[in-house]
Amino acid sequence: MSSMLVLLFSLGTAWSSSIVVSSGGSIQSAINSSVNGDVIDIQSGTYFECLDTLGKSITIQGSGTVIINGSSCSETVAVSGNETVHIQDVQMAHTNGLVLNVSSVFA
Repeated sequence: MSSMLVLLFSLGTAWSSSIVVSSGGSIQSAINSSVNGDVIDIQSGTYFECLDTLGKSITIQGSGTVIINGSSCSETVAVSGNETVHIQDVQMAHTNGLVLNVSSVFA
């Protein structure tokens, strides 16, 4: 039975992929093309974007110094629904509103 669990765990990790966003690229475009379980790997740089995770359970991680500045938005990152979003090694800045807006809708 333990070999079956290892096999299932291995299959689960094969379904996710890593999407790399280079400096000057769009994090939101990477989120748009991602599926649940994917990792968005952001390279060093400052990104002036408004992000919406679109209900996807993803990881957003920085490599080097990563700043997401959402000063042109009402919120830098919007998370809503039942998704699980991991954000790590990323600095978020906002001069006009919320940095992170988490809302949930219960049926």
